[in-house]
Amino acid sequence: MALEPEMQGGRRLLCLAIFLQLACSSPPRQFSHASAGTSAGGTSASSASAGSGAAGRSSTGGSSSIGNGGSSASAGSGEDVGAGNTSTTAGNGTGGAAPAGMCAAASDCAALPHVRQGAPTACNAGHCAIPASSCEAGYGHCTSSDLEFCETNLNTATDCGTCGKKCPISTPFCEVGACVGSCKADPENCFNGKDDDCDGKIDCADSDCNGPAQCVPAETWAYGTSIAAQGSCPTGFLGGSSTVHGVLSGGNGNGCSGCGCNPTYTDCAPYTVTLSRTTDSCGVNGTVVSTFTIAHENTSCSAHTVASAWNELTFTSTPKFNCTNTGTPTVSPATWTDDSKFCTASAAGSGCGTGNVCVPTAPGSACLLASGSQECPSFFPKKRALYTAFRDNRVCSCSCAGEGGACDRVRLGVSFTSTCAAPTPIPLNGLLCLAEGTTASELGYFFSGTLSDPTACSASNVATGGLTPTGPQTLCCQ
Repeated sequence: MALEPEMQGGRRLLCLAIFLQLACSSPPRQFSHASAGTSAGGTSASSASAGSGAAGRSSTGGSSSIGNGGSSASAGSGEDVGAGNTSTTAGNGTGGAAPAGMCAAASDCAALPHVRQGAPTACNAGHCAIPASSCEAGYGHCTSSDLEFCETNLNTATDCGTCGKKCPISTPFCEVGACVGSCKADPENCFNGKDDDCDGKIDCADSDCNGPAQCVPAETWAYGTSIAAQGSCPTGFLGGSSTVHGVLSGGNGNGCSGCGCNPTYTDCAPYTVTLSRTTDSCGVNGTVVSTFTIAHENTSCSAHTVASAWNELTFTSTPKFNCTNTGTPTVSPATWTDDSKFCTASAAGSGCGTGNVCVPTAPGSACLLASGSQECPSFFPKKRALYTAFRDNRVCSCSCAGEGGACDRVRLGVSFTSTCAAPTPIPLNGLLCLAEGTTASELGYFFSGTLSDPTACSASNVATGGLTPTGPQTLCCQ
């Protein structure tokens, strides 16, 4: 899946986890539909409305990148073929971010939300280890979970400057990590993790963000919008774009072309002579006593000795009207149809429950994208099965069939002596029947007549194997 990174000024804030999370076997979290509302302070739950209390703590969840580097292969190679895919990570570090602290390398931990760019991080046995000094200014690690880091905003009345520091009644507001008596009200920014308008509610927990923002899960799914494949990603959805593929086509017909044929010659040999013994004057096939093969036509007399009595002879062949292949069998290029572009949200805020993140509301169709085959959440019901690459196992070959050739003028002269005296001509696929009780221990034979070469050929393009899409993805849209 080719990524086309598009960025505005400043750091890209969001890279929702999908691919690496699946590799780390993190169980999918149930999608929760959080919205701004009213509640007492405290920790906001993923299934409830965001609270409006002055002491509400939120967690933004993990971040990730979307992309699959697909390697190209020639048709018929049996290798996965991508679409020239490269990947781009939106976030603080390099590489795909680990979901909820799970990791495969230190770079995964560096890409978690609110980790300072270039700050020390480590990955130990699949879990991130991030010192407090590696968090961005204004964020800290206040939970006891080793699956969360830099998750707490330290500019709230409950965590002002340090974890657990509550502002007293006399100075109930937190500004830049210090408790103050008054708050300078600004319009609420839904994606900066701050209480900008001094109402004690942050980002998606603030009713001011109803409409321009919404809470979505940060695990399993990447949130974004689906647009036309050649379109430009809208503002707020510049966290990386990916062309997603729907239908794979192998070309017209059977996906094979290029064959051609020219007529050459007719081959009537080899011939089969069968000698049988009957008791009803050849009315019913008798008991076979001898069978021999004649490899090619010979106009001189040849002899064959028969040890047993016989009185029925058949002369058969399977003619071949040969042609020469003049074309080059070619597998038709495989192409994707029904493509679209998935634009990842480039802004992320707080005010949602654990495992969820505050993101912009899509101007068009809001969608979720995940690796593998997934069940869509109930309020993202429009499901499409997508793929990132394909495996091409097709092999193309040619088949030629001659037309207009004939062997029907070929005759086998049969004599009951080795000198071919007094021969009886037998046409191809013909029968010689002697009187019942007749025996002939010696047999002489020779060929006469002519055969006809083919006058035309028909070419067939033969394809075996097939195309198999790989790298399944699930797109769910509203």
